[in-house]
Amino acid sequence: MKESSLAVLRNRKPKQESKQFVPIGDWVLIRRIEQEGEGVIKLPDNAKERSDTGIIVAAGSGTSEFSAGDEVMFTKYGMDVKVNGEKLVLVKAAEVYMKFSNDSNN
Repeated sequence: MKESSLAVLRNRKPKQESKQFVPIGDWVLIRRIEQEGEGVIKLPDNAKERSDTGIIVAAGSGTSEFSAGDEVMFTKYGMDVKVNGEKLVLVKAAEVYMKFSNDSNN
């Protein structure tokens, strides 16, 4: 191979593909619901309290009580991950305290 061809191959960046992530076992992947306060003082992002409500994006096979789209309340201290450029949080299913229901019969 020519020297210029090798340089092109070394400098080529891999394609950014959108990947599907599925938690394993009893883990769930959650998109936080950011709640805007009506306070007068604006805090920087790193000083704001983290939201403890969110939407399940994906659930592992060991979590039969949750499915994608469920609105839940969970611990504030999960593992922050970035999936396809989106900030999500990964927590154990046992750290999800409540599932919200729109069913009026409950």
